[in-house]
Parts: sequence; structure tokens; C-alpha cells
Amino acid sequence: MRTLIPSTAAALVAVLLAACTADRDDSPTSASAARIRADVQVMADDGMHGRMTGTPGFDRAARYVAVRMRRAGLEPAGDGGWFQQIRLQRSDAQVERATFVVRADGHAATLQPGRDVLPAAGFEEALALDDLPMVFAGHGVHAPELGVDDLTGLDLRGKAVLLMGGAPARLEPDLRAYFGATDTKLEALAARGAVAAVFLRTPADETALPWSRLADVLARPAMRLADTPRTTLRAVLHVHADAVDTVLAGSGRTLAQLIAASDGGALPTFALPARLDLAIASRVQPVESANVVGRLPGRDPGSRGQVAITAHLDHLGVADVGPDRVFNGAVDNALGVAVMLEAARRMAAEPAPRREMVFVALTGEEQGLLGAEAFAQAATDDALIANLNLDMPLLLVPTHDVGVAGADRSELGDHLREAADTMDVALTPDPMAAQGAFVRSDQFAFVRRGVPALYLMGGTDPVRRNDDPAAAAAAFMRERYHRPEDDADRPIAWNDAARLAGLVARTAASVADAPRPPAWRAGDFFGGRFAPPPPLEPPPPP
Repeated sequence: MRTLIPSTAAALVAVLLAACTADRDDSPTSASAARIRADVQVMADDGMHGRMTGTPGFDRAARYVAVRMRRAGLEPAGDGGWFQQIRLQRSDAQVERATFVVRADGHAATLQPGRDVLPAAGFEEALALDDLPMVFAGHGVHAPELGVDDLTGLDLRGKAVLLMGGAPARLEPDLRAYFGATDTKLEALAARGAVAAVFLRTPADETALPWSRLADVLARPAMRLADTPRTTLRAVLHVHADAVDTVLAGSGRTLAQLIAASDGGALPTFALPARLDLAIASRVQPVESANVVGRLPGRDPGSRGQVAITAHLDHLGVADVGPDRVFNGAVDNALGVAVMLEAARRMAAEPAPRREMVFVALTGEEQGLLGAEAFAQAATDDALIANLNLDMPLLLVPTHDVGVAGADRSELGDHLREAADTMDVALTPDPMAAQGAFVRSDQFAFVRRGVPALYLMGGTDPVRRNDDPAAAAAAFMRERYHRPEDDADRPIAWNDAARLAGLVARTAASVADAPRPPAWRAGDFFGGRFAPPPPLEPPPPP
């Protein structure tokens, strides 16, 4: 899963409960669960070097997954084999070479790179932009249909746009996550001709994601698809909360005033009298990676459409320093890939459904859903009819239920409910709704192509009286998420993983056998935004 900012710290009692349950042994009690554990142990082994996209470690893991797909009974469905090759660009920010100077009334204030300002990696080796006019654009959200619009009426062409993170709290969680996402904001700014985006951090931002952690995140390689169109937007930077008032000097506003306005529900927008000189530098190089793609042919060649089951294989690679340097990514997301492989094995052992199934171990999720985007882009129109995605299923203690995001957005949720009923498995609506999980993993690349999708995850109803799945999840996010501690030696509810594989297989078979593809629910925001109904044909002439 892409980087998550926890909204609150877990209570002490929750952490203690998680620690008590962490020592319990949830050993596999079936061959299915044992296969999943064995796959996770291989993919999360130190020898895979953290499976960073575009590295030999990822390639080793991809070859292992291809072998497992073949043994499960799938056919290769990549570019003439198991692999869909993807050309990428990799960029590493050179923070020490950045400059950020605010000029007003004959005075110049210089922010120090690393301490006051952090540049995101760009895709130009060296970039200097001088004498930029600046404008403050609130949260940078353009959603007039929801009554939130910071951009209409602002002239952003050729300007550095200052903005605050997040989105108004009155939006429901998935929409707040979508409009608050950096990528969504940058797309909106680029569409209006902005040349730089400057995120102004608040004390609350510093608490949720300390500056040192943000620096670690931005120090990781950034990647994009090699054929990404060029836009006007050339630089993205983050300013420490303590330095924001320096940037706002002369505007008549302070960070404290902007925070108060935001808490009141409405941020102002305004031009600043100061001008900005900035420079950033990055090391840019081409890299290649691949999705691993297997298929199960449908029994009816005339039935159009594929059901795609996905899980991202990549993780974060190897840290520069530390006693344990490998980001093993056992739960995030070797576990999701292993569940997908087991679902494929089960489906291959059953009579083929009408439509074709594709199983994809995706690359580049941690860099921005790149493998999913490339796979969805390569599909012909109407080829994909549904997506079931597995990413970091927090199967930490045994539960009676399975969590799901997106079940009420399309008819795909009906197929999931029917499958769950046959297995006597309860479904829990999105346990990570507050974090907007539906828009933050690979399923959203499919949603953006108009394809109904579900994100399947761990449950919340414990089997054992003294277990607390929510506390265990909170402890994982605090102590293991995107850290070397996410390894295969920690307790995982392997039998729940096997049950999840069965649920995925039954749901996918139901969708693939249905008379028609699943449709979005009437009025769903994402269905309306990305899959609008076709225009009505004019009536025939009398």
C-alpha cells in the first residue's frame, strides 16, 4: 500500500493487547494455508532485497511468481510470455542542490534545503525557475460538484502555487482521500498551467508525519511511466511548518490564520506580493520492470471481458543504514500475492467460467500504481469488466469476517456477498475507511478506467475472545508498516489467508459466469466521474 499517514496514535491499551496477541501461533491447518505461508517466506526473504521496482531483487521475485503461476495451471499472458515489460523513468532527488529564495521589498529570505524545505524528485536533471509569481490556492481542491472549489477564477499560469495538504473534512472519507491526494492536486494544477507546487505544512502535519519521516519518504526513488506526457508543472516542494511564515511574508497572512480559516471550513485564496526563485536537481535514469501476468481461458470464446485479480509484488528495497536494512514486505504485499496465487490454483482446478480470468502480480505500486496503470492502459476498450485487488491484507489474528472497500459502489459487491454467504463468511465495510483506502491502492488504476473494483482486506471480528484485530492493525501500522520489521517471522493468520483465497476465487468465478458485466451503482461518484453512461441514441426517424 502507498504511504499512509495514521490519523491518530493507537491507545496504550490497544498496543498492549496487540503485544499480547502477537506471540500466538496461527500455524496453517490446511495445505492451502501452508502453500500461502511458503510463498510469503520466499517472496519476503532477504535474498529478494526488498523487491524494489526495477531491481534484480524484484526480477527474482517476478520469476518465482511466474513459476508458481505455471504450476497453478495458468497460461502466460504477458508480452509473448509471463511478463508485461514496462519502461519507466527513475528519479532520485539531490536535496543538497536545491535552492528556495523568497524575494519581497528588496529583501531575500533563503530557506535551507533539508531543514526548511524538501524537494520531491523531479524528472529533469537540473531545473532553475526564477522570479516566479506566487498564489495561495487553499487546499488546491477542484470539486465544484461537491461544493468545494479552490481553483476556479484563479490564474495559475506560469506561477508557483502554494497550497495546504488534505481536503475539507466535510467530504466523505474516500472523496476526501481522492481530492486530498497529491496526484489529484498536481493534475488539477497542471491543467491550469502552474509551474510549481509548494505544499505548506502545519504543526498537525508534522505530528502525523514528522519531518524526518517525510525526508525518508522523499529520499526514496520516484518513478513514472516512460511515456508520461509532459506538463507545465515542473517542481514540487514541501515547506516545514516553522518556515511557512517566511514564505507568506508580506501577504498579510500567517500560517496560524490559515489554520484557523481551515478549521472554520473555508480557506482564502490570494496572490502574494513576493516572488520566488527556486532550483532543484535530480538523478534521472531509465529503468525497466514487469508485471507478471497469467490467464485462465474462459469456456465461451464469444463472451467478452476479463476479470482481473491483482496484487502488487514490489516493495521498498534496501535501506541505506540500519542493522536490519531489508524492507521484506511480508504483509505488504507478499501476502496479497500469495493469496492471489492460491486463488488462481483453486480456479484452475474447477471448470472454467464463461469469461477469461487474468491474474497479475503488479510492479510499481509503491511508486504510484504504475504497474496497474500500465496494465489498464494496455487493455483494449471493454476488455476489463472487474477487478479484485489484494494489498496488505492485515491478517494478523484470526477473525470471522473479511473487510472490503468498494462493495457498495458497484454490482461487483453483490457477487462478493453471494460468495461470502456460501462460505458463511461475514463482510465488514472498509475497516480503513478513515484513510480512504479505496483510492490508495492498485484497484484505483482500474477505477480510473471505469472498471468496477473491490479492495479485499483483513477483518475486525475476532475468533478468540482476547484478540483485538483493530489493535493489532494499529500496532502493525506504527511498528512494521514500510519498515524492515514487516517480515515473514511475525505472526500471520495463515488460515484466514486461505479462506480469503477461497472467497476471491468464488467471487471471480461468479463475475466471470454472469450474463452481463457488473455495473456501477447509479449516483456513485467514481462511476459517474470515470464511467459515465453512454449518450442516448437519437430516436429513429418516424
